[in-house]
Amino acid sequence: MHATTASIPSLLSSSSTKEELASPHPPSTPQFVYNSSSNFLFNIICLGIATAGIGTIYSIAALILNRVYKPVLPTLPKIPRIFMYTLIAYYFLHTIAKHLAHPAMRLVPFMTHPSIGALPPLDINSKRKDFLPSQEGIPEGDKKKLKRCSIRVNGMLIDILIVYTENNLHKKRWMLCSNGNAEYFETKGDSAEIKLADELEYNCVFYNPPAVGCSEGKWSLAKHDMVAAHQGVHTFVQKRFEPDLLVDHGYSIGGGMQGESIKNLQETLNTLFVKYMSFSSVNEVMAEPFSSLARFLNWNYSSIKSSKTLKQPEVIIQQGLKKVCCVMQNKEELAKTDGVISREASLTFALWDEHQLDPNKAFLLVPNNHITPPNDDTVKHIAETIKNLASKISKPNHSDT
Repeated sequence: MHATTASIPSLLSSSSTKEELASPHPPSTPQFVYNSSSNFLFNIICLGIATAGIGTIYSIAALILNRVYKPVLPTLPKIPRIFMYTLIAYYFLHTIAKHLAHPAMRLVPFMTHPSIGALPPLDINSKRKDFLPSQEGIPEGDKKKLKRCSIRVNGMLIDILIVYTENNLHKKRWMLCSNGNAEYFETKGDSAEIKLADELEYNCVFYNPPAVGCSEGKWSLAKHDMVAAHQGVHTFVQKRFEPDLLVDHGYSIGGGMQGESIKNLQETLNTLFVKYMSFSSVNEVMAEPFSSLARFLNWNYSSIKSSKTLKQPEVIIQQGLKKVCCVMQNKEELAKTDGVISREASLTFALWDEHQLDPNKAFLLVPNNHITPPNDDTVKHIAETIKNLASKISKPNHSDT
């Protein structure tokens, strides 16, 4: 079946050029704007940090000038200085915590060029061969295409890549992918997510969170901005493409971001959630003192609360002891560690006792570890599980939205 012109969203009427894909900046015109509710306490802290920064600059200037010349600038009183230095110390600890959670984040988040980052920059154009393998002999409607676009979330442009075929557009089935730790979407061309989307015959949406890759950041970047990015992209896909079914896939920390975002997502009735190799909460994975630091500075992503109350279908995947992908039967089948997340820290372990009989949840065990991609048989098993659970989702009536 071929996609009709009417079934192709205007945004995808043409694919991106090589120049658009290779640009070090996301497209400047956002396709959607999403603003999350602000964190009042954190806003007050940021105001204090900004004031403390100005005070610190003044104190340093006063110290230098008063030593070189006769006293010309009064020094700040002791109590304001203590308060000021405390806020500056908090900001530096907050910066350390967010880079522990997101190593791919730029060292200076508000600098927009991706070369100022923790990892080498990559442009999509140089990775086209991975996203677009040889398509010789493939019918036009089944040929993969790439579209790069952006949305604005909390004032920041979020870089998005859409991998689609015209025939899959007609099916109105989409997959949203939230990357794992230290990942860019530019590296996902030959990924498990792409193979899963191909097996399901879905269109695929990737994004880079704030201050990762070419997505914009800001000096006051906080966890709620990262969560808002996932909420924004999810809402963008729902409103712009009106899918009959959306698979929201979170890998590792991407599952944590997805889990945190669920409580504020308005449109999830047509959504199936997948958490692949994810944890119950970040602090369960980190060693002390970093675990306490993540909790104190509010970088402790957690999926457990939202998963326990989630009404939509959910597939939870973790490494098992068997050499084939299978449905989990008991906790003893879990591997002691997947190389990153221990058995006890995994979301699977935390949910099993209470939700093993939940008809809306499927617990799968895979033979591969956290880093190694699943083999083709595993991808097919995951796809079949998604199809079976997806049958419980009613087709939405988009004419009413």
